[in-house]
Amino acid sequence: MLFNVSKVFATLAAIAVVTASPAKHDKTTACSFVLHPEGPFDSSELLGEFNYAIGRTLAMTVPGQIVIGGNSTWVDNGDNSFDVQKTVGVIGQASSTTAATVTGWAGTALVGTTTNWFVDSVSCV
Repeated sequence: MLFNVSKVFATLAAIAVVTASPAKHDKTTACSFVLHPEGPFDSSELLGEFNYAIGRTLAMTVPGQIVIGGNSTWVDNGDNSFDVQKTVGVIGQASSTTAATVTGWAGTALVGTTTNWFVDSVSCV
């Protein structure tokens, strides 16, 4: 009996590995944002601010799904706004669907760790 249980676990483990293989995941979309803070923030923590605000907002729009993405990069525009680039995706969702979701955030505020970030504009490719 133990031998059969071992075979079952080995088979299930193999199925899990195949299901989780990167070849099964849809591609991400590269998005460019113009964001400005709605309150004070710690400029030494912008990486965390932008990663959290964008990642959390995407996760909240696709409950139960796995959100993926790279780290944010940004340029301070010197006028209290930031050009932010971030690649994002949702496992099992077409990149075009993710892009449509994210571009819908224009004119809204994303919750950050220390302040909210107003989305002046956003585009994804």
